[in-house]
Amino acid sequence: MKNTAHAFAKTICLLLRTLLIVIVPFIGPTVAFAKQDQVPGDGQVSANISLVVDQVIKAVRQKDMAILEKYEPKGAVLSWWACNASDEEIQKMTFQKMRQHLNKMAHGDEIYVHPIPDVEDYVYEKNAKAITVYTDGWMSEYPYLNFLFVYKKDSAVWEWRGACDSDGPPFRLLKDGKYHEVYYREPVLPRRGPRVFKDYSALKARIKEIIHFRKFEALKSYAVRKPSLIFGECNQKMMEKDAPVGKVKAVDDIAKFLKKNGSGADEIKFSGVSHVTYYETVGWSGEYPIVAFWLTESKEGWELSGVSYCKTRHFDLFPPLYLPK
Repeated sequence: MKNTAHAFAKTICLLLRTLLIVIVPFIGPTVAFAKQDQVPGDGQVSANISLVVDQVIKAVRQKDMAILEKYEPKGAVLSWWACNASDEEIQKMTFQKMRQHLNKMAHGDEIYVHPIPDVEDYVYEKNAKAITVYTDGWMSEYPYLNFLFVYKKDSAVWEWRGACDSDGPPFRLLKDGKYHEVYYREPVLPRRGPRVFKDYSALKARIKEIIHFRKFEALKSYAVRKPSLIFGECNQKMMEKDAPVGKVKAVDDIAKFLKKNGSGADEIKFSGVSHVTYYETVGWSGEYPIVAFWLTESKEGWELSGVSYCKTRHFDLFPPLYLPK
């Protein structure tokens, strides 16, 4: 009876972890490239917007954020926050600290500045407009940075208010009435950033873009222990262990399997079930329409540990609940 109760408790824990796990609603197609529109605005404002964007591009290319000092708000500090964070999570820093922080992240030649910013009324101040300049390719778990500038109409002055970071591209409301992630360019994969992650969602974001752009060979860079991963068909034991089960296989061979299994697929996307230890995808065109990428937490952080392929969703493999009398 004791063993039965223990098994029952273990099954409940795994189910709760998966349902912690959030069942995330589909957002339509996972990504869409943005249309290159003209800079919005009118007259002098449009010209000023273009000048601000040009200065951001210059600062990034020269890897010297001092170029943006002219936009430092007088007598105020800059803000740094996660793009989806609440106000309580905003960090305040001086211009010099912000400059040092960004310069440390500006490695290589892969940082991209999207030339068309978002322009909107700045609701926190009267007679003000705000622009968000989107950038991508920073050396970080969160390679997407959005720069916020505010234009005060009364003084005709632009001020840089800060930046937010994200592990993925921005969501935009498109013509189908749904929010989609928008890539403004195809990123250089694998990225130059970390291979082991403090935040498991950041590693999932790297896997997500590898799958979307079908750059399966890039997975090799995230097999940090050796150029191989655990690879196998999903099964009940895998779900009970909450870890991949199978044979050790070279990542190059796994990439070939993924390429073949997805060769005829229109769109491979997130399944909608968000689990801490695996990232499940659907839409593969081969014999196995579902593929999951497993994550393992070590002392250093989260790393890619395995790949499983399925004909049914992983959650469906949990054994039926046995309620002892």
